Amino acid sequence: VDAIKAAGMQALAIGPTERFHNADKVIPDMVKKSLQDLLD
Repeated sequence: VDAIKAAGMQALAIGPTERFHNADKVIPDMVKKSLQDLLD
């Protein structure tokens, strides 16, 4: 996440929020997720 942010990009993390403090968006898993869910 830090490298992504340093490159000026947005970070989307998949996993527990406790693990990805600096991510712009964190989702717990990909179960029943659509592309639109990731973009919102």
